[in-house]
Amino acid sequence: TWLTENPIQLITFPSLVGGVLTCGLWCFGMVWLDRKHLPRRLQMKTPLLAGTLLSGGLLTALGGKAFYDFVVGLM
Repeated sequence: TWLTENPIQLITFPSLVGGVLTCGLWCFGMVWLDRKHLPRRLQMKTPLLAGTLLSGGLLTALGGKAFYDFVVGLM
């Protein structure tokens, strides 16, 4: 059964995909929706936009690296 496995190994893959990697992509989705569907006066101002893009880039990059390290560790 799955109970005999190490619980950390069982949850690592879903947490990488559903956690940090997806959060980074979500940031980019929010920027796209903000620019495409909101009127100009309701769109994010420059500091918030820059912070969202920066965090999206960092989360996506770090999530991608963690995912890569996880896959390489399986081999």
